[in-house]
Amino acid sequence: MVSFQVVGNDTAVALAVQAGQLELNVMMPTMAYSVLQSITIMTNMLNVFNQRCVAGITANEKRCSFYAQSTVSLATALNPYIGYAKAAEIVKESVATGRSIIDIARDKNLLSEKEIQEILDPVNMTEPQPPKEAAKHREEIKSKK
Repeated sequence: MVSFQVVGNDTAVALAVQAGQLELNVMMPTMAYSVLQSITIMTNMLNVFNQRCVAGITANEKRCSFYAQSTVSLATALNPYIGYAKAAEIVKESVATGRSIIDIARDKNLLSEKEIQEILDPVNMTEPQPPKEAAKHREEIKSKK
């Protein structure tokens, strides 16, 4: 309901802006009222949402870790190191067996344990890195082979 009101207020503001002539915008009170009402109801909605829905939620770390290690998206990080074909094989095996990408990569011995930890660490993968630094890091790992 709140979102419908905010969208309606946005439409009212857009129409009021269009109706203004030159520097004399007689629709300024409508624009101000609509924007302030939207801010007020969104603020109230966020407070209620936080109190009734978000507060008290805790993550199941073990389950989250399982999902992070099992996602086939991890294989895209392997492409620059082992190639697309081998990464695709790992994904196919993961989907067929239900095992994690990390476990299969370990079993196939395509990378050392240290490289697997560096490349497939979900936390490290989500941290922003300058592109040149990431490329340099990738080249360092490739050259160790």
